[in-house]
Amino acid sequence: MLSALLFSLSFPNIFVLKGLFPLSYIALVPLFLVLMRSSFSKTIFYRTVFGVLQAILINFWQGTYSYIGLALVILGLLVQYALFMAALSLILLRKHRYSLYLIPPCWVVFEYLRSIAYLILPFPGDLPGQVNFPLQLLYKSRRLQGYGV
Repeated sequence: MLSALLFSLSFPNIFVLKGLFPLSYIALVPLFLVLMRSSFSKTIFYRTVFGVLQAILINFWQGTYSYIGLALVILGLLVQYALFMAALSLILLRKHRYSLYLIPPCWVVFEYLRSIAYLILPFPGDLPGQVNFPLQLLYKSRRLQGYGV
């Protein structure tokens, strides 16, 4: 739950208008510390709770428009995160020495699929890359440098 709270505070919210984007870099640490000591079924549960809870905290504003819409978004995110976290847990439980290196690319693919599938899946308003908008100047400077930042 701490990870979900830290992650949601990194987005723009009612407390901090621009969000606390540096929190997004450390928000997943408590989650991974818990997951390292958990069984397969518990890891799926904890990761799914993280995904749904952070989605609720970030998309709370949808409840002001429609409670049914918010419930549908939460249900869709529950299915998304449960499927992804089950696959990620299978990768981690293999205990292969390179399985830890597969987490970042798998997570990027998951977030990419969430960003392009917004017509089928719920509102993708909580993508991790969106919290870095205060660093736009840094990212745009890569054009002058000729390589990625």
